[in-house]
Amino acid sequence: MINVTVTSRPTIRKVAERAGVSRMTVSRVLGDRNDLVSEETRRRVLDVVRELEYVPVAQPMMQSRKVETRIIGLVFDLAPIEGPFGIAIFIGLRESAKKYDYDLLTLVRDAPEWMNGREELQFLNRQCDGVIFISPAQRYKTIETLSQHNIPVVCCHTNDVPAQIPCVLLDNFGAMYQMTQHLIENGHTNIMHVGSCMIRPDFAEREAGYRKAMLDAGLQPVVYNLDYRNEVSLRGFLESMERHNTTAFNCVSDAQAFCVWDVMMVQGMRVPQDISITGMDNIRKEVVSRGLTTIVTPLEESGTQAFGMMMELMDKGYGSVEDVTLPVQLVKRTSVRNIS
Repeated sequence: MINVTVTSRPTIRKVAERAGVSRMTVSRVLGDRNDLVSEETRRRVLDVVRELEYVPVAQPMMQSRKVETRIIGLVFDLAPIEGPFGIAIFIGLRESAKKYDYDLLTLVRDAPEWMNGREELQFLNRQCDGVIFISPAQRYKTIETLSQHNIPVVCCHTNDVPAQIPCVLLDNFGAMYQMTQHLIENGHTNIMHVGSCMIRPDFAEREAGYRKAMLDAGLQPVVYNLDYRNEVSLRGFLESMERHNTTAFNCVSDAQAFCVWDVMMVQGMRVPQDISITGMDNIRKEVVSRGLTTIVTPLEESGTQAFGMMMELMDKGYGSVEDVTLPVQLVKRTSVRNIS
């Protein structure tokens, strides 16, 4: 296991003494029992908490030492656990946790006010032996701080993390390169990549794969980040489609592909007779019923790999565990028409 040396941390007694209040008052402030505390006192306590970087920890755990819990924390950001993407990953994590005799703790609470931008403190109370972040969003500082405290961290589906953090990645670039080639082989030259307004590293990699495939074929890339719920965005999308004589949409995800599909139906266009559409992920039931050509991503395997990497990291420490990139597979269905 990783050896952790932690200096003695401030206690609730020290916070109370510095703020000139009782420990009960500190507990009330941190527990959002503000109806029992004046605003002036609440602010004074919060100032001391931030100054001392105090982290409340439930007994019997101690802030000053590492206690093995046999619990791994999970943080789902851009891939929410209630969605098909998150559920598939969780299955892999769950089976591996059972194999290694660990419990999983899904961390869902927002950072309380007293943390004031220091959300990394949520993870410094030693309630978990390590933390796995699934598609983390704006977590760089948090992850960096955890690694500095020698808390084991593994990330899934992003490499936008400090260099020492091991990651499980999908071949997003290769997937979209392969899909674009498939459309080109079927005679399509006016191919639009339909991205998302959501800023995500994996989506950026997918767009890059599309662009490279188009340029390698001597074709002009056309990218439109569609928000189908926004009338201005939707109107711009349809205008761009007409202006570029688009015959095929290369969509960043299955979800976006089905949005485009529905928009085309409203416009009186048929798939694939009038327009071809592709996606990526293969995790929605509609992919089969609609016949969407897409990319299978090994999501359950990514959960399995992430947990295995966590076990290796806890055993060997940072710098000893390399990133893993999982292969993807093109699944051809009926949403692509050959126009050669």
